[in-house]
Amino acid sequence: AMCPWFVVVFHRGITGTRPWAWAAVFALLVLFAGNGDLPGLMYVGVVIIVVGCYSVIVDRSSTWTRVAGWLTRAVALSLATASWALVKTLGAADSLEARLVATELPSTSAVSSSWSESWRGLGNWLSYFREDGRPTKPQTLTYFDRPAVVLATFVVPVIALVVVWRARWRARLLFGVMMAVAIVLMVGGFAAPDAAPIGRGVLWLFEHNAVLTSLRNTYKAGGGFVIGAS
Repeated sequence: AMCPWFVVVFHRGITGTRPWAWAAVFALLVLFAGNGDLPGLMYVGVVIIVVGCYSVIVDRSSTWTRVAGWLTRAVALSLATASWALVKTLGAADSLEARLVATELPSTSAVSSSWSESWRGLGNWLSYFREDGRPTKPQTLTYFDRPAVVLATFVVPVIALVVVWRARWRARLLFGVMMAVAIVLMVGGFAAPDAAPIGRGVLWLFEHNAVLTSLRNTYKAGGGFVIGAS
């Protein structure tokens, strides 16, 4: 939900005349998020990278020097502002890792994700059902058993794809890349039976690094997809 605000603040910071002010706003956003969802914040960074590359390479509204300078300010202020959250997270690292190993391994996310379901806004879609086929979240059943609803959830993504393909609006490149990167992270980063080429290597990294394992819920990269499609 905060991803669009991070993107706006980042863009204003690297293109405007008040980099320190926007870096301070960025730090306040990090403070507001706290340590409740650090993986979500990390995936916001992916969207920021896309915007930075577009601003320098395509739009030419900024430079690599300005981007690096602003990020240095923003990271420094964020570390100072959210130091309490970092201390709390480090203090709970052992219990967090134990919980991850017992519940949500990267391989679990791999088998419960699909391209089509992620494309229409649902992450880890198999987690909505138990082994006997009954829903674990009955309030979401409409998204699966009502044909009209299923079709409706594809409308916005399909329109967005047509715009990226046919429009002459230069910014379509930015939003198209946002969608592409996000959807690959949401699904293609894991070694499912029909794994994407990058899947097995990424899965190996996730399973052998405790820090990366915390990013297992890759559907949280969907913020970039939602912005791009919108």
